[in-house]
Formats: sequence, C-alpha cells, structure tokens
Amino acid sequence: MNRKEQTYKRIVRNRIIAVVREKRPEYVEPLIDVLSRSGITTIEITLTTPDALELISLHAKRPDLLIGAASVLERNQADRVFSAGAHFFASPCTNSTIIEAAHEAECVAISGGLTPQELYTAYQAGADLVKIFPLPPNGSAYLRSILGPMPEIRLAPSGGITDSNGKELLDSGAVALNVGSWLTPKHESLQTRIEETERRAGLLLKAIDR
Repeated sequence: MNRKEQTYKRIVRNRIIAVVREKRPEYVEPLIDVLSRSGITTIEITLTTPDALELISLHAKRPDLLIGAASVLERNQADRVFSAGAHFFASPCTNSTIIEAAHEAECVAISGGLTPQELYTAYQAGADLVKIFPLPPNGSAYLRSILGPMPEIRLAPSGGITDSNGKELLDSGAVALNVGSWLTPKHESLQTRIEETERRAGLLLKAIDR
C-alpha cells in the first residue's frame, strides 16, 4: 500500500477533517493540540493563514496527525505544500494540474465543486475525494441527489457542518466531513477558544457515534 492509499484510508476512517483558518499563526498550534487531544487528528491548514507552509512543515512531522493544506488553487502552491510535508490538499474548485501534483507526491487530492457538472469534473480529473462547497442548506438531500446517478463519487462536503447535521450527512453517503469555523469559533480569548473547540469536538464526535 503506497502513501496515498494509506492517507486516504486514514481520512475515511477518521471521517472528520478539521479546517484551521487563522489570521494569527500563533493560534494554530494550540488549536491543533486541542483538536488532537479531543480525537480529531486529520487537519487542514489553509494557505490563507500566515506562515502556512512553516506550520504545515512543523505539524506534518507528528505521527499522530494527518496534515493537509487547504485553499490550494495553483500548481506552484501544490508543489510547495507537498514539499513542506502535506499529506493531502483541499481546494474549493478543480484544477487538474494540482491533482497531478498530489498523485506525483503520493498525496491525496480533494477537489471541490457545487453543481453536478463541477463535481463530476473533479471526479473525472482524478480527485480522490470531491468536496461539495459550499454545502447547500438542504445538504443531506442534495448529497443524496448527487449520489443517486453518480454513486461512484466519494463526497466530502464542506460549509456549515456542525454536530446537528454531521451524522445525517454521513448517513446520506458522505465519506468524510470538512468542518471549519463552527469547530474553532472566534473569540478574543485564546483560552476560551480552546475550551469551546474542545467542547464542540466532543459534541461532534459523539454525534457521529465515534
């Protein structure tokens, strides 16, 4: 089993991908630590976060974590994140050259779209997981509608996922969930953010019966 297959299996087994998007890079490590302690160990660091490459490089070395890069849009970005040690990338759209870069590096490609055509385009381009972004308000019904005629697409929805709808989305056919701002809510106090992130991680994991 190569590195990409191992990464894919870990993502699907873990089911939750935490998306960390920060304006203050010094907040990233404590948030990752509390997510890991809570049981969420697959984590995306967005390239919109200052010092993202350095943070990816630092945390990708940890054997307890599966670290990816989010908001990857161009091939040159992909090459840099894989050189930094990222195990996978996630993008809101589809760029076949990024998917190629991921597979050349034995990494997992998560490309995105919204419409049936966009989602199928990502699948055809070789994405290992296809991110529905942004997830519509009727997310579970939409997911079932997509999988009806296209059951071969492995979907990982993103946007507005909480403990209230996570299990329903998985039951509707999602293989993983990208969970962002709800999981790491903004607050002026870092300690309060850490405590609230820990609380919400526990609620989410309990809701999906992990």
